Amino acid sequence: MSALVNVAVPEAHLGEVYALLGRLAKDEPGVPEASKSDQDWWTEKRLRRAYEESSPAQQSILLAMAEANGKWISVSEVAAKVGKEYDWNNLAGALGAFGRRSRNRYKAKVRPFIRRYNPAKEEKEYLMPTEIGKVIKALKS
Repeated sequence: MSALVNVAVPEAHLGEVYALLGRLAKDEPGVPEASKSDQDWWTEKRLRRAYEESSPAQQSILLAMAEANGKWISVSEVAAKVGKEYDWNNLAGALGAFGRRSRNRYKAKVRPFIRRYNPAKEEKEYLMPTEIGKVIKALKS
């Protein structure tokens, strides 16, 4: 069993310490990440239904993730694409509602994107698999 140690970290080294903690947390067993088969559950038909039943704000958020083309996108980057009035709090509310609807209405085990915390940026990031993003982008038109 490990003991808690209270150690002060010089402010100049906080970024490095957070990055290290993030890497360590990623390597820990039990840190979930959606498997390929979980993401495969989101067929084109299910994605179309979820997108069409989403609010305009949720659609904009999904589209911003899709336009990242399979790369991580931060909450602040998503908010900038969605609109000035959006911040992490608005996005969390919209995505929370989307998550509840996905679980309850569509019986989804996972969302059509992956979420993680980036300690170096001190904010959450999202990644939408490229295949899912292609479908979402096609739905916009």
